[in-house]
Formats: sequence, C-alpha cells, structure tokens
Amino acid sequence: MSTKAAKAPASKSGAIKTKPVKSNPPLQPGEEFRYLKLTEIEPDAHQTRKHFDAAQMQELTESIKQRGVDMAILVRPVQGAKKPFKLVCGERRWRASKAAGLETIPARIRVMTDAQAAESQLVENTQRADMTPMEEAQAFENLRVRFAYSIDDLVTKSGKSEKVVRQRLRLIELPKAAQTALLDNKMRLGVANAIMWVDNKDDRAAAAHYILSNSHYGLMHNVHEAEDYIRRTFLLQLSKAPFNIRDAKLLPTANSCLNCPKRTGAARALFEDAGVKDSCLDRVCYEKKVELHRAAQIAKFAAEGTVLDELTTKKVLRYNQDHVDSSSGYVALDQTVYADAKNRTWHQLIGKDAPIKVAVNDSGKAIKVIERREAVRLAKEHSDVELDVPTNRGSGSDALARKQAKARSSALVEYMVALTAYIETITRDKFHLEHLPLFVLLAKVALKNAPSETCRFMFKRRELPPLAGKFGGADHKGALEIAIDALGTPHALLAFICELVVLEDFQFWTSASSNGKVEELHKALTDLIGFDLAQSIKDFTKQLTAPKTTKAKAKASLAA
Repeated sequence: MSTKAAKAPASKSGAIKTKPVKSNPPLQPGEEFRYLKLTEIEPDAHQTRKHFDAAQMQELTESIKQRGVDMAILVRPVQGAKKPFKLVCGERRWRASKAAGLETIPARIRVMTDAQAAESQLVENTQRADMTPMEEAQAFENLRVRFAYSIDDLVTKSGKSEKVVRQRLRLIELPKAAQTALLDNKMRLGVANAIMWVDNKDDRAAAAHYILSNSHYGLMHNVHEAEDYIRRTFLLQLSKAPFNIRDAKLLPTANSCLNCPKRTGAARALFEDAGVKDSCLDRVCYEKKVELHRAAQIAKFAAEGTVLDELTTKKVLRYNQDHVDSSSGYVALDQTVYADAKNRTWHQLIGKDAPIKVAVNDSGKAIKVIERREAVRLAKEHSDVELDVPTNRGSGSDALARKQAKARSSALVEYMVALTAYIETITRDKFHLEHLPLFVLLAKVALKNAPSETCRFMFKRRELPPLAGKFGGADHKGALEIAIDALGTPHALLAFICELVVLEDFQFWTSASSNGKVEELHKALTDLIGFDLAQSIKDFTKQLTAPKTTKAKAKASLAA
C-alpha cells in the first residue's frame, strides 16, 4: 500500500478541507493513508462506545464544517462485507463528518484481526476523559469474552490497575436499569460499586431498585449514603454471626466461613471501601448456617430440659428477638431491676439455683429467662427484696413494667432538655442569621425520615400545639415541621436536629417491653453534657414505685 497522502477533496459546499498532517501520528509499517468515501465505511458493531453527547457532537460538527477533520480515523479492510472498510477508531469524527455534509474523510488503513481492532479501541477509549465506567467495563468484557483475555492481559493492554479492571468487570453484572443510569452519568461510580458489594443476584436487584427508586433522596449521587444503606441491609458481618465461623462441619456442603471465597475478606481489593472487616456475600448459605445453628442450640438445651417450646418462645420474644416481652410473664436474667435500690439484675437477685429456662431466638441466640412470679418470689427469699407481683390484665401487662417504662420516659425528657440546652449554649455564637435557611432545610431533611414514635415523643416533649392528620389522627410530624419554621435561630435549629437524631436511638427504650439498657455511646454523651441519665431513671423509678399513702394513714399520722 502507498503511504502518500492524497489531496483532500472538496465537500458538497465546494470548500477544500485542511489536510490532516501535523495532528496525525506517523503511519505505522504497512499502513496506508487515503481519503475514503464515508459510504465505504461501516461502524464496528462490537464498539463499546454507544453514547455520544449531543452538545459535544454538535460542537465537533461545526468545527469540521469550518476546519475539516484534523486527525485521520483508523479503519481496516474487510473481505466479503457490504462495505470494504470497518471503522476501528474515530466514530465521533465519522458521524460528525456525515452531519457536516462531507463526502470523504481522511483515514489510516491498517490490516488488523478482530482482536487487534478491539485492543486498539480499548486503548483509545480508556484514554478519553469522557468515557463512562460502564463503557470501559463493556470494552474489557468484549476482550475477555470474544478473545479470552485474562485479567493480566487487560491490565497490560489498558494500563489500568488490577483493582480497577476487576471492579469494571463486576459492573457487567449490574442490573440493567443501574447500567443505564451509569451510562447516562445519572449514577456515580462509587454507588454502582457499592451495589456490586451484594453478591446474591436477587438481593443486588433489590438494592439497585431501592437506590434508583429513592433517587430524590440523592442516593444515586451520594456514595456515602448508598454505601451505608448497602452495609446495613445486605452485608452480613461475620463478626456478628451467631454461629462459629470456623466450623467447617456446620454445613457439610460448604466450607468454614474463614476459608470461603464468598466473603469480602477473600477479595480485599474489591471491597476495601466497604468499611467492614469481613462480611459474608452468600446470604442463602449464611441463613442456612443460622438455621442449623439454631436447631443445634434447641437440641442442646432440650437435652438439659431447659428449652422453652416454640409457642412460648414466640410469646416471650414477641416484639424483639433480643429482648423479653414484659407481658409474656417471663423476665430475662440479665435485665436490670430498677425497683431494686441497688439496680441489680434478676440473676443477682434470685441466686444460682433458680429454675432457669432458655428461649432460643431466630438466630440461635440463647436467652436465659425465668417466670416473673417465680423471680419475684425468689428475690424476696434470696435477697430480701420486695417487688410487685405482676397483675395480668387484658394484654397481660404488669404494673412494674409500666412504671419502669414511665420512669425511663421521664428521664429521657430530662436528657433531651439537657442535650438541647448544651447544644444551644456551645453554638450560640458560632452561626449567624444568614445560616438560618441552611439549618431550616437540614432540620426538614432530618425530620422527613424520622420514625413516627420519635416524632410522637418529640411532639410531647416540646409541648407543641396539636395538628389534625388527614385521617383524623394527630399529625406529629406536621406539627414538628411547623415548629421548625418557628425556630428563629441557627443554634436552636441545630439543637432540634441533634434531638431528633438522638431520639431515633430510643424508639423502643421507653416501652414496657424494653430491657432499659443504655448504650455505651449514650453513656459517653450524657457524661459529656454533664447529665446523669442513670440517676434520673432511679429518681423517677423511686417516685413511681414508692408505696402510696392512703388518706386514712395520712389522717392518723397527722393526729399523732
């Protein structure tokens, strides 16, 4: 083939286009430079670039109309095809030339195999600033599937790191809707990578659907929020597994978790951004192990004669798999008895020889319990502590549990008063009125997804005017939104936001079925603001459980 450049032909308008000389790379051995008719060239169906920005294409078209094509496209001759040449690189220039009304285009002609053509396309595409990660993934997949390229081959040819190549290839398994969002630059790469942390296909589809459906919350763009959602919902942290992760015999068809490839720890390069040490990626296997572990636990305690039957277990753990429902007639041995002056647990009050039973929850965790009536009797006998005997009324709730719940609720009110006062004090001079719109919006965003129980408590705590809901009930969230608009300073709004965030941790803490434990995080927070939550609970419990003085006793006392 001749390497001499032919004279640039005229366009339909008659203008002579600039010959591509300086901006073209030198011809390679065996290459030929020629002006080809646009109609002689067929685009490559395997080219992974499918999306072309309309504005950029229009800009390129106008440039070609004015200056011509500065850089030759790359084509290869094909035998037996409808058109003699197939496009390798330069599809944007080819499309823009057609749009500009040109009949010919400068081209470098090189004999190439299918694999060499795909390789050249990969190199050109990965050097483009506007190539989407999804297009890059498709280019890698094209070489891997059609020409059996290994990961090492792709790393060598593309110049990308092994981590990047592997992450891109995983994007091929994204649900189609997520792939489209990534191609259209509507979803950030970090969000797509987070979806791919989910190994199970159905779970991955559910994760993608949730993120795409909640795009108005910014999940497609907020990588941190998307990662947090995936971690909380789909990643099964092995450190929290109820079974022994080293046990290779628990599920004979699977290995021990530590030797399993379906965990984040086995592919750290792909999951180093997940923010967890090691998590299971095979939900089906994990749940099967939990099921087998629970069965083993039940068998173990059944042999000892201490396990509760399934019906009683469901009653005891009715609302929460980790906490005993106070209306069940049972108490957990590790539950603090706030009516006791020393705040001891039931286990400390009743001694070691008590008739203990075991409730095995859904995850196989063994929760030691005892019938409340028996616990009250043993507390008197073993520790000389007088406690209320449960009064089973209606739903089976008892007076003591209700009083303890009321004490916690009152203590929580004091906690929120102390917290908001502290926040307002330390931030009073930090913000100014120009910051007000920001904090109003932040408060409304925080309120938008707040649980109804949190809104109800906050509504009562702040003693807000009632607001009727659409269906006749009280609209606590609506009343709080009105309160946000009424708060006229940034520091007051910040205190509102902090109260809302903290209260979400206490949704069920004030219910009669809660064990009343305070997390270490809140112990640290109350210490920081100088509020003694434990003492507050004790004071309110003492007030509510103190024997009531009858009128007759009061008169006798006065007469004496």
